[in-house]
Amino acid sequence: MRILLASYWSYPSTGAIEIYLRLVSSKLRQAGHQVDILARNGWDELRLLDNGGKVDLRTIWPLIIPGFRDHFTHFAYHPSNWVLSREEDQYVYEVGALQLGRFGEYDLIHAQDVYSSRALARLVPQVPLVTSAHGLAAYEWLVEGRVAGGESLEWRYVFLREKLGLECADRVIVPGNWMKREYVEHFGLSPENIVVLPHGIDVADFDRRAGLGGGAVGLPDLSGRPVVTCIARLVPLKGHRYLLEAMAELHRSIPEAVCLIVGDGPLELSLKQAVSAMGLDTVVHFLGRRDDVPAILARTDVLAVPSLQEVTPLAIMEAQLAAKAVVATDVGGIPDMLDQMDTGVMVPPADGSSMARALEQVLRDSGLRRRLGARGRERVLRERTWEEHLTVLWAVYETARRRRNAGR
Repeated sequence: MRILLASYWSYPSTGAIEIYLRLVSSKLRQAGHQVDILARNGWDELRLLDNGGKVDLRTIWPLIIPGFRDHFTHFAYHPSNWVLSREEDQYVYEVGALQLGRFGEYDLIHAQDVYSSRALARLVPQVPLVTSAHGLAAYEWLVEGRVAGGESLEWRYVFLREKLGLECADRVIVPGNWMKREYVEHFGLSPENIVVLPHGIDVADFDRRAGLGGGAVGLPDLSGRPVVTCIARLVPLKGHRYLLEAMAELHRSIPEAVCLIVGDGPLELSLKQAVSAMGLDTVVHFLGRRDDVPAILARTDVLAVPSLQEVTPLAIMEAQLAAKAVVATDVGGIPDMLDQMDTGVMVPPADGSSMARALEQVLRDSGLRRRLGARGRERVLRERTWEEHLTVLWAVYETARRRRNAGR
């Protein structure tokens, strides 16, 4: 089968979509399928990998934007520049894709977000389309405060944009039951069209990398120190500020505890400044983006996930596979991954004190820590292997093709 994996975002990059694209493309190729990837390179270039094609999106903007703006000036309600700029970029992406390839020759398209889903459904409506929603985009914009709630034009726009990107797919894949409930109850999607398929993890590869000789390099001295690790992009949605508050409290009760923050992002400077202002320079260490997460987890006692909104964090799966205890916020799809005091500990979001108390409890109780870790690994091995993921994914592909061939 000839399959196109499509993303509105940059590839390679940082985050769950990049990891998913890399792994699923590799697995599908190993199974004998031809796989191409449509994604940006940075923000200004759109590429078709491994076809070799690319287009400079900056050359498209002056061709379509004047007419686009003229349309809204003369024939439509005047939206804000914020809305216009995002809708303009949607059209630039579509025109760039149109210049790149004859996508009608693919047997199936698997979009990795609602934006590329909407674009390709309009470009090649005859090709079966599966859309994976790795995150609930509209809610993320709301939680981060980038749009106002209620009846604001910006909120209605991001909500409708997500809804349209899902409704055009033959099948929608979500990684957890929470997302399916939200899409059915609030977005009005048909439950029969949504498949819950948890992200998989390559167990053999993870265990191999965790056991590499020498382990992680470039770490601070961790000898005899309890280690809390946070693995996440440095963006507001991930709630690092509340983890810093928790570490300030934890430092008073367990002064030898240390926190490793793995990841990069726009908040790096402000978070480092906050660490210095709180007097935590010897406690909190920023490691940047790392490729040796399994080795870092091998030196970790507790994974902290302070997010304000999440779906199914890969970091939780990796920590569970490493048999490490997890303390996470009770938001989004995290309750689908953790059973309270069995495979993890959940605390309210945006509450540094609750996070601090949970971390202290787990760090002081070695029996609880070992039990949480062991039970977490059992759950990953039972529910979240790549073998199981690919089996269900292939069935979804076949269902989408049958539905499209039958005229939906």
